[in-house]
Amino acid sequence: MWEYLSINHQINNIVARNFNQDPLENFLGAIRSNGVRNINPNCNQFINSFKTLIVNNYNSPHSAGANCEEDFNIVMQSLSHLIINNYDDSHTVDFACNIDSLLNVMSEIKNNDSLLHVESKKYVTGYVIKKSKSKIFKKCSNCLNNLCRSGIDFDSFNYEIDYTKKSLFHPSDEFINLMNNIYYVIVACLRDNPTSKFIKNQIKFFIDSACDFSIITCEKHRVDLINFICNLSIKMIVHSWCLGVNRLLNGKITVFDRNDHVKKQAYEYYLKRKR
Repeated sequence: MWEYLSINHQINNIVARNFNQDPLENFLGAIRSNGVRNINPNCNQFINSFKTLIVNNYNSPHSAGANCEEDFNIVMQSLSHLIINNYDDSHTVDFACNIDSLLNVMSEIKNNDSLLHVESKKYVTGYVIKKSKSKIFKKCSNCLNNLCRSGIDFDSFNYEIDYTKKSLFHPSDEFINLMNNIYYVIVACLRDNPTSKFIKNQIKFFIDSACDFSIITCEKHRVDLINFICNLSIKMIVHSWCLGVNRLLNGKITVFDRNDHVKKQAYEYYLKRKR
């Protein structure tokens, strides 16, 4: 409200106490009285009570039980419209126009990749194979041969940390390259615009454009396996990226990708407020 008034009406100051605070009082009273009376809700309880009030009162312009006069206004949308009519955003964003810049960012990330990251991604790739085997192809030898190497890589990080020497999967070089490209795509998208509401659609579009899944030859499991690998990779890498941002905000780590503007801002925030 302040931004709207200051920009559109050139108002320089507001005396907040002159505003009618009855709506705020009614709202907080309804939150405290929702379900079993709770005068000091935590964050989760507050959110859930807010959702309940929205659903219960959505079709009525006058909040039930509120201490205010009804103004006989009407709501702009019905609850059924909110639930049934899904917003189609497929035509609102053209991701293809950004593919050249994304490929440049991917090359930059790849060139700055350290040996530790390379070996760590091999371990993650083995985990993806393990989850894919248990969820998608199970006993399919064709899929397993597509993703795993024929022999054990004795020089790999996976072999060194595998205490039983038979618990971890050893991915093939082709699948390692594929997972590396998926990683570069996701990190490049997160570096570009992590707050976009289309971020998952954007990541999937660029994975389809920049990654070659031709190594997966099993016709029976190909579609399901590709979708599972993409979704699992997005879930893991986005979680890891967010975890890195949180650790930078808390000062738990100081080494990070300096070209990632969000992580750079997080570290600057920590340095500014650490005292």
